[in-house]
Amino acid sequence: MLMACMILVLAWSLGSVTGDVGTAEFLVGIVPKNFPFAILPIIIFFMSAIISFATGTAWGTMAIVIPLAVPMAHAFVQSGGDPHMMTITLGTVLSGAIFGDHCSPISDTTIMSSMASGADHLDHVKTQMPYSITVAIVAGISYILAGYLSAHPIIILLIGTAVIIGIVKYFGKSVKEEDLKKEATIN
Repeated sequence: MLMACMILVLAWSLGSVTGDVGTAEFLVGIVPKNFPFAILPIIIFFMSAIISFATGTAWGTMAIVIPLAVPMAHAFVQSGGDPHMMTITLGTVLSGAIFGDHCSPISDTTIMSSMASGADHLDHVKTQMPYSITVAIVAGISYILAGYLSAHPIIILLIGTAVIIGIVKYFGKSVKEEDLKKEATIN
């Protein structure tokens, strides 16, 4: 647990430093006035995912990205943009951080999961990737829709949920079906 605590403390420190030096204000200042803020959610989602994958910590990523992303969304809302962009931006940071952490082979939760289940660590990472990437693609599409449609976040969440349910219904296989197939090949 010492390593996980050290990563969190260092990430919080980095988050504090970025706040103290005015990184968020700098980013808001360099964004051109004609920037298409509709793509802000997807950019923040991928940025959070990459940072989290590289560092192996979702909490640390949140500490780093939230102080940068929220002022950008706030500047957009203050200039007459969709007020739901604040909620959507927070959602993109959180989900991107969780996605990157879930897929990262150096994540503490991934390491503990593979150790606790007795599975080979890299096999565990490889087997969870298709599920994580599927959800990330649906989330990315949802964030693009949220940016361009200016719909209430609950509506976008319901659309994303329906797509995930459709994917599971269409591509998913019953565990019972797989067990029956295995039994048939054994006999």
